[in-house]
Parts: sequence; structure tokens; C-alpha cells
Amino acid sequence: MTIIRNPFITSGYVSSDYFCDREKESETLIREVSNGNNLALISTRRMGKTGLIQHCFRERKIRKDYYTFFIDIYATKSLRDFVFALSKEILEELKPSGKKALQLFWKSVKSLHTSVSFDINGTPSLSLGLGDIQAPATTLDEIFHYLNHADKPCLVAIDEFQQIAGYAEDNVEATLRTYVQHCSNAHFIFAGSQRHIMGNMFLTPSRPFYQSVSMMHLESIPLAKYTAFAQLHFTQAGKSITDETVETIYRRFDGITWYMQKVLHTLYDMTPAQGTCEVKMVEEAIRQIIDSFKFTYSEILFRIPEKQKELLIAITKEGKAKAITSAAFIKKYKLSSSSSVQSALKGLLEKDFITQELGIYQIYDQFLEMIYTASSAADQTACWITGIVIAALIFLFVKFAAKGSKPLEKIMLASGCVIVLLTTLIVKVPAPDSFNPETGFSEKERRKDRRILIRIFSAIGLTALWFIPIRNTEWFEALIEKHIWVTPAMLAVFLLAGWILTGQLTRWYTKERRTDKHTGRKKRSSQRNRTP
Repeated sequence: MTIIRNPFITSGYVSSDYFCDREKESETLIREVSNGNNLALISTRRMGKTGLIQHCFRERKIRKDYYTFFIDIYATKSLRDFVFALSKEILEELKPSGKKALQLFWKSVKSLHTSVSFDINGTPSLSLGLGDIQAPATTLDEIFHYLNHADKPCLVAIDEFQQIAGYAEDNVEATLRTYVQHCSNAHFIFAGSQRHIMGNMFLTPSRPFYQSVSMMHLESIPLAKYTAFAQLHFTQAGKSITDETVETIYRRFDGITWYMQKVLHTLYDMTPAQGTCEVKMVEEAIRQIIDSFKFTYSEILFRIPEKQKELLIAITKEGKAKAITSAAFIKKYKLSSSSSVQSALKGLLEKDFITQELGIYQIYDQFLEMIYTASSAADQTACWITGIVIAALIFLFVKFAAKGSKPLEKIMLASGCVIVLLTTLIVKVPAPDSFNPETGFSEKERRKDRRILIRIFSAIGLTALWFIPIRNTEWFEALIEKHIWVTPAMLAVFLLAGWILTGQLTRWYTKERRTDKHTGRKKRSSQRNRTP
């Protein structure tokens, strides 16, 4: 038995001892393939499809009666890649079965004979490489010939099966469907995480795989099952975990298996011997996980185009986004145009940054979403604090200005404005990159927010400069004695005038800078092209 230091496995499959529930799903999967049916297993990524298949393949009955082959084709781009992955998996799985099983395979797959050699005892030495696949169509035909004539029935699981829809070759779906249909000695499990693509492949009448398989959807493990699983392993280590802690994690991540395992893995390490894991430890565990991913996220986001970043941020803000190409969505998040959104959307879907299901788009990686959400909330909090300070200063300004213009009041007003300005400059420093996981906001957004705040401060400052001298005049003092509304009215007029003036100055400054940059760029270009 394999001994594991931490029972909450986050990568691969170890044994049934560390596998949570899936009793009904395991029974269904084994029953379908044992009865001669092919199966399409569909769920979001990180829900545990791979673990479920490997768990079923490790069952004693399956291991005894079948050859089992599992390939992950997520990284494949062509039929050649697919054939190589399948060939390599069959070779590796047949090694423990002995010489007879291997010889039967090599007898069928003649196009790969150059990649194998035999020692004096007849034991094969395998050196299969991608370059050995000279004719993918021929090798694929030979592989299916072997599967159909193997000495035991075969079970072939193909993970991320939706990838074949994007292969460079034409009619790959139709080709595989023909082979699968005529292969009576092998049964197939087609697993996929992109529901809309998998659904189109198996539910669209015009597609080759239409009505050729049984459909199975993988949902979250029930909370009660996960609670019992977590408490069992904590107890075995002399620790404990409360029901509320497991429920908090479950609700936070919608019961998605990988996130559950990742957080429980961290909590297991954080909990001392004879200690109890409580709800208050969950946030610290998530923070540790996010900190470990920050550099990775930063590198990934740095490499994607600006338009895709803007759309990614918009979808993250929305949570579950609908109609993202509509005018309302584009206007709400200040995106470029419907065509640019469609182009960015295609890129994000291809890179698996976002998922699509029933017209709803959301960010795929929940930890990345948490980084942005947390930083966004922090920035909003900073904005609220700044706004409250501004409001307080305006109130004090109105109050002091109405009472009189003593030197002390002028000093207090000026000091307050300086403090607010400096505070805001510290809080709203633009991020060095267009998207920073630690700050969340794009540089464009932060510059815009900063300009708005500076306009507010400038308007307040201009109001102070204009209003105080006027307040000291005799005619104005006489006017406000008769009409109390004059002071707030004048303040409003001055603030509006300051806002308009600073807006015009900002636009002029921005335009001038753009012009200078453009001119400079053209000048440098002409200098480069000039013949010396």
C-alpha cells in the first residue's frame, strides 16, 4: 500500500483510500463499458474526471478482464500527435503483461517496427518517438486492428476529447467514428471539459458521433460525503476538522473537487497534531495558495493581448457574464466594440481562461478570480475612504468659509487639501504592468480613476483660491447676511467651474502628449529611413 504524507491528493490518482465517494458514478461507468457501450463523460475541468476513470480502471474486475488504456490529448494539435499518444500508452500498459501481449501488438502495428529492438532474451526495448509516426492514418488503422484482435477486451479512455475538433487534418471525427463503430473488442470513454464543444460533437445530428454513445455528466460530490471523507483523514492523523469548515470550503468553490482538495491539503498541513481545523483558518489557507500562484498568474496575464485582458477583467467583475457582445455590456465596461470583444472572446476560450455554458461566461480559475476580486474590493475601499475624506473637507470648508476667513482657517483648509492629495497619490499609484495580480486593475483604469480624483482635488483647490478672497469682501458679507443660501450656491458654482476647467486642461494635456509622442515616433522613423 502506498503511504502518503498528505491524504488530500491534488495531482494524479494514488488508490481508493484517497479517493472521495463517486460510488454511483463508478458503478454507472463500469456498468456501461462492461455492457459493451461507449460513454461520453462530460464535466467542467477539475471536477475529477481523470480520477474517476483511473479509479474504475483500478477495480479488480476491470484489471482482470480488460486491457485499460488512458490518454490525455489536451496538448495534441494533430492526428499525428493523437496516434503517438495512443501508441505510447498501449506500449507502456502492455509491458507488465509480458512478451506475448507485446508481440501481438507489434504483429499488428508494422509501421512502428523501427522503434523497437529485442535483447537476447526476447525482451523488447522501446524507443518510440513522435518522429516514428511517419504515416498517422496507417498507424491508426493498425492500432485499431490490434484493439479489435487483442487477447483481452480493451477499454480506451480519451481525456479532453474535444481537442480533436481543432485538429489540422480534415474529417478526424468521421475517421475515428468509423474505427470505433467497427471495433467490437474495444469500448471507449470520451471525456471532455468544454461542455459546449462536447455537446455539439455528440448531440448535433450532422456530427459523426451523434447518438453513438451513452452520456454521463459529472457533478459535484455531495457535501455530506466530502465532510465524512475529510474528517476521516484528519482523525486518522490525530487531528480534527469541523463540519462548518468543510461546508465553508464547499460553498466557496461550488464543491469542485480540485479546489476542495487543494484547500484541504493546505489546511491539513496547517493543523497541528491533536489540533482542530476551524473556519477561521480557511482564509489563511486560501491566501497561502494564492501567494504561491501569483508569479505564475502574473507571467500568464503579461503575455495575453490587451483586448483579451480588458475582456477578462470585465467578465471577472461581472462574475457570471451574459450577452458580452451586447451594447449594454460593452458600454458598462468601456470595451472597444462588438467585433473586438468577439475576437478577444475567441482567444480567451481557446486559452481556457474562461468557460462558456448555456450562454454564461465566467473565469475558469477561481484563484485568479479571487486575486482580482480581493484587489478590486481593496481599491473600492480606498476610493470610499478617499471620498469620505473629500466630503468631510468640503463640509469643513463650507463651515469655516461661512463663519469667516481667519488665518487659522485658511491654514487648516490648505493643509487638509494637501493631505487628501498626498493620500490619494499614495493609494492610487498606477500598477507597473497593464494587469497586476496584486492590484487587479489595469493601468488604463487606474490612470482614469486617478485623473478623476485629481480633477476633484483641483476643483476643491481652485474653489478655495477663488472663494476665500471673495468671502472677505464687504459686499459679499452683506449679501450672505441677507441670503443664507448664497454661500453654498457660490461654492457649487466655483466647484463646477473648477471641474470644467480642470477637465479642459486634462484633455489639452493628454492631446498634446499624444501629438508629441506621435510626432516623435514619426521623426524617429524618418531618421531611421534616411540614407546617410
